[in-house]
Amino acid sequence: CSVYGRAFPGGAPQPGAATGTIGVSDPEAVPLYRYALARTHEQREQWQDAADVYRLIEGQVGGDSWADVGVRLRYVQARLDESAADGAEDWRRVVEAYDELERGGVPGLDVAARGRYARVRAAEAEGD
Repeated sequence: CSVYGRAFPGGAPQPGAATGTIGVSDPEAVPLYRYALARTHEQREQWQDAADVYRLIEGQVGGDSWADVGVRLRYVQARLDESAADGAEDWRRVVEAYDELERGGVPGLDVAARGRYARVRAAEAEGD
């Protein structure tokens, strides 16, 4: 068919390319793919999935030595802790996590607002 001929002037793609498998010739290809996957999980607020992928990257390439994996993992862990917080002690731990991220000057994250929210929840829990 002429449509496919124009779409693939060099012939049909190799099976590996068609299935989206990652070649091992580039040592950064796998971590880059996983990083994009983790960020996608973050965008969808799938915090546990994001944490799992960031930990996988961290174990593979050494965490803070590659991109912002360490910071993103701490943020995702704070979000997980926030979603599971039950009681004043848990909320204080969430406050500490967001405060640490805010002190680090993490750009593009809502750590200040989430930290304020966690402080309110901690105060409410202490009042119960």
